[in-house]
Amino acid sequence: MVGLRPQDIPETDTLKEAFEIRAKVSGMTSEQFQEVLASKTHARRLMTLAEMADVAAFMASDKASGMTGTTVNLTMGSLDDKRPSSLYNGEGGLPRGDRAPTQGRPYRFSPLGWLH
Repeated sequence: MVGLRPQDIPETDTLKEAFEIRAKVSGMTSEQFQEVLASKTHARRLMTLAEMADVAAFMASDKASGMTGTTVNLTMGSLDDKRPSSLYNGEGGLPRGDRAPTQGRPYRFSPLGWLH
């Protein structure tokens, strides 16, 4: 099972209505409100419905059969993915069972384990 996590696709009727309400409360037009939202993404634009459909079709295909139990972030970078808290022991973010010195370099996780 794979979940899709889109955000702010203005082409849908529900979001068009929500944008209009939020824009009015904020003293902006709907287009200005969309521009503000787009400015918070890495691509400086909002995802389209067609792009989301392309990802959904790929995730449902055999080419993505190895991806299970995850959520695909389709927010164009406006929301960053967090590392699962189960990977940490709660002591300064050090990985569980790993006390190797960082030597000033951050840890990152790979299929091979914790790397610098």
